[in-house]
Amino acid sequence: MAKQWAIKFTVQPMRKVPRAFPIDMLSYDSCYPSNDGHSVGRIIESMDQGISAKDFVIEPITLVHLSHGNRNWTPTNARWESFGFNVVNIQQAKEC
Repeated sequence: MAKQWAIKFTVQPMRKVPRAFPIDMLSYDSCYPSNDGHSVGRIIESMDQGISAKDFVIEPITLVHLSHGNRNWTPTNARWESFGFNVVNIQQAKEC
């Protein structure tokens, strides 16, 4: 059976202005918000309290991708950039 790797990476808006978080990128890159409470909380809060998406993301958000057998997986930088976000940190893969 192939090993499973957890790869954390951080995305942030390219400019210091609020941006809508591209929710569809979670499925595109097969990732989910890090369970640090900070990232999860900002996404859930914006959906539950009706905060306008344009007023939402101004700080980095940490995400996690679980890779089956590929410890060298990387996020799709060009696609994140098309939504106005930069991938600013990719941590070394950790075996799960």
